[in-house]
Amino acid sequence: MESRSSEVGVLVNGVLLCSQLRDQVVLVPLWQSLEPDEARQWFKKNGPLPAVLHAPLICAGLLAAVRATQELRRGRRPGIADMAALGVGIHAVVTLVVHVPTNIRLLVGERPASDVEVLVRRWARWHAVRTAALAFGEVAAIGSLTLEGRTAPPSRTRTAVAEALRRANARPMHPGTTQ
Repeated sequence: MESRSSEVGVLVNGVLLCSQLRDQVVLVPLWQSLEPDEARQWFKKNGPLPAVLHAPLICAGLLAAVRATQELRRGRRPGIADMAALGVGIHAVVTLVVHVPTNIRLLVGERPASDVEVLVRRWARWHAVRTAALAFGEVAAIGSLTLEGRTAPPSRTRTAVAEALRRANARPMHPGTTQ
């Protein structure tokens, strides 16, 4: 049975991962190269729009990953879907617990340059953690989709037991009677 939640999760989290990787490769070095006041001004001008766009993607991706895990529990391979949900979940928790408060501190009120430097370093460090977690989750989700519907070939023991049960059920329980 194909899981729509798995497909949605791979798509949504893939889009989000592309954005996170772009930020890691382009934004973080740019932001770290700026003076604290320039970094803060850049963030005030450019930071709110990606945050508004990312919030629904994070929620949709997390919901899809959790639903995929629930759907695949009925199947044979929930473990890999659990890993996908774990990676996506870590990304969401880091975003909520570290990035949202850091973003707010960068946007609201006045901050001395030393505080802005600390906030930029914290943002960059935790962005690397959340990007790695999301990448892990995305790889696991793709693996889950790839393996979904596949079953391992029956082992010799399982085949022998199944054959013995078939034979036992085919014989009458008592001579002269049928089941």
